[in-house]
Amino acid sequence: MSNEFRREIERIVERMKSELDALIKRINEMVNRGEIRGAYRAWTEGIVDILKETREALKKLESYAKEAGISETEIEESLEYLRREIREALARMDREASRLRSYWERDFLSLILVPPNIVGSVRAGVEDIVESINKFIEHLQRSLTQYYSRMAQVVSLRMREKDLEVIDQLVEAGIFKSRSEAVAYFVRKGMESSREWINRALEQAKKIRELQESARRELEEHGE
Repeated sequence: MSNEFRREIERIVERMKSELDALIKRINEMVNRGEIRGAYRAWTEGIVDILKETREALKKLESYAKEAGISETEIEESLEYLRREIREALARMDREASRLRSYWERDFLSLILVPPNIVGSVRAGVEDIVESINKFIEHLQRSLTQYYSRMAQVVSLRMREKDLEVIDQLVEAGIFKSRSEAVAYFVRKGMESSREWINRALEQAKKIRELQESARRELEEHGE
């Protein structure tokens, strides 16, 4: 399930990139037709829509992630990937905006039709949405970390010394924050890779419990 959380983030990122590609293509076609003012309007409206859709998609991640069962390290890695992709998308948006401004500078009429105060208000609107996205990502990380801390159960186990040495090396390398996080990760991965066998074992265990319950009821009936 932890891989599903990362894939869900990747789907959100890919959708954002795809919509940005389509918007840039549309803007280029308008610019080539000389529709500078229309291109600016379409660009600003399109960017706001893409960022709003991305923000709404991210809001659905919290409940989805709580079903995935992921470690603190996986949360950090997945959300850092998300931050990086959003930064790259924003950098691309800024480059396209600069390219559009270069057309306005060569077109005096467009400068009149698109006043600087409108440009500033649009930028402020975009910045507000970006800030809300960043705040939500921070909230998501805190919320998931706290949630899994509450859900975790402490257990004791015996490990071979060689296996423990490997765990310690991974912790020292910074891949995991602690022995417990590393062990929990490998236990979960082992269960995920053995899911088919576990399901069969659980089914057999269910049948055994049913037989035990049946035998217990028969004994109680005979005892009466």
